[in-house]
Amino acid sequence: MPRQLADYFGTNGWLFLLVCYLLSAGNIGLIALVYKLGGGRSVFEILEQSLPKLILYPVYVSLASV
Repeated sequence: MPRQLADYFGTNGWLFLLVCYLLSAGNIGLIALVYKLGGGRSVFEILEQSLPKLILYPVYVSLASV
């Protein structure tokens, strides 16, 4: 991994590891926040209660396409 980072990002490739860590920690924090505020409910249950169907269907289609 360090050799690939040095090839792609130069001698400051270690800074990219910090960026990756921050993105990962942010995603884990968002997951924990949704779980805590949702009372253990599914993300889909929360979405169905908070968004209108007109917006929700494109969200589901985009998730299915990924």
